[in-house]
Amino acid sequence: MTLTRSNTTCFMMSYSRDSALEIFDKLRTIYDYLPDYVKLTETTNNKSALAFDNNSKIIVATCGTKDKVRGSTLAFAHLSEVGLMN
Repeated sequence: MTLTRSNTTCFMMSYSRDSALEIFDKLRTIYDYLPDYVKLTETTNNKSALAFDNNSKIIVATCGTKDKVRGSTLAFAHLSEVGLMN
């Protein structure tokens, strides 16, 4: 979604830091194997975010992280293992 829509914020949350990072690593692997003509220029690439030059981004956090996406308009949210969240 972030590759095809400008100004889009996608959010991924899990019950633990390890779980959230594992999911984000899977997403990065998928992105890394995309053909170059599909990829955008990355403006941020760190442990908690992947952002592109079309002003779209993917943010990852753990349950209980305050203000990570507060005030953001999320186009997509993936909540993993919701039953384990406190």
